[in-house]
Amino acid sequence: NRSTGTPTPVASDYIAVIAHEMGSPIVAIGAAAQGLARELHDRDGAKKALAIAEEARQVYRLLESLTDLSSLETGRMSLSLRAFDLAGLARSGFTLVEADDRRLIVDAPAEAVLVVGDDRRIRQVVQNLVSNAIKYSTPGTAVEVRVGYAPDRPSAVVQVRGHGPGIPPHERDRLFRKFARLSTARAERGSGLGLYSSRAIVLDHGGAMWAEWPASGGSIFSFTLPLASQPAAGRATEAVAG
Repeated sequence: NRSTGTPTPVASDYIAVIAHEMGSPIVAIGAAAQGLARELHDRDGAKKALAIAEEARQVYRLLESLTDLSSLETGRMSLSLRAFDLAGLARSGFTLVEADDRRLIVDAPAEAVLVVGDDRRIRQVVQNLVSNAIKYSTPGTAVEVRVGYAPDRPSAVVQVRGHGPGIPPHERDRLFRKFARLSTARAERGSGLGLYSSRAIVLDHGGAMWAEWPASGGSIFSFTLPLASQPAAGRATEAVAG
């Protein structure tokens, strides 16, 4: 759509078909490369095979990002809304996140925090925020995930904090833009769609997403979701990786 910059349904269909047709062989290439790395006795050969597998993962993630972008901008992203436990999701939501030498710490109520939403999509949002925090935080520091309640409305709040250089003030207005690449990204790989898509998903749930930069350093990314029930007291802190 030239007037709005939003993909038309036809363009969206093409993107979906291309992503589907490319996705299967990309997954097969990655799996074959991983299998080859296990079988090779030559260290350099195994390293090259693992590099191929990582490139395949990067391409697959890009395809997923483009599919999500197209679905969001054409209003075709389907959400399966139900009540689910946001605190439980936060405590178990990092199986696909590579933590390296960072500790992941979850601070969440001991009881269920019931929100209304699509738990698969919200898990995607949390994982994206945590992955970014790991990528751009200082080695050896902790990435903190907190789940709580908004003081002024019936919403739950998720905060993800990384301890790194933060975002330069002159670049902060581009943070949630499509294909944004900031100076803090350095050599890090990425499509520039993660924050844009995550914010759009949260907005589709009736929530909000924003970023803050504490005086002590680092960045805090927060988002809200509507509650399905009234909040209760009590918190539990759990270290989930390290």
